[in-house]
Amino acid sequence: MVERLAQELPVLMTDFEPLHADLAALLARLRAGDGDPEETLDEILALLASRQETRTRLDDLLGPEHAEDRTPRFAGDPVVGYEQAVCPRCGRAWVILDADEDELPPERCPNDGTVLTVIQGT
Repeated sequence: MVERLAQELPVLMTDFEPLHADLAALLARLRAGDGDPEETLDEILALLASRQETRTRLDDLLGPEHAEDRTPRFAGDPVVGYEQAVCPRCGRAWVILDADEDELPPERCPNDGTVLTVIQGT
């Protein structure tokens, strides 16, 4: 996916050369295996999200991310609903399993910065 974005983004960034140079340096670092690849990918995504045109194209390529049910199910168990933090604009959702959970959802959607809405489980 990163390589596909690298091919498409020069067209989106023709009028914004500094962003293109920064992206080229980050892609070179990722391809060379220098440093932590997850950290480099995070930097690339932050750079792409800094412009509306690239953020929109990135959303188109990646598609919507849906909530994942992380609980195991056994035959005959009733479905238990959990609270979710949902972005009202893009629909991205985070399942909240427990208030003491180590991994809590963000306050704002990373896609568009909209404040997330908490929906009660059923």
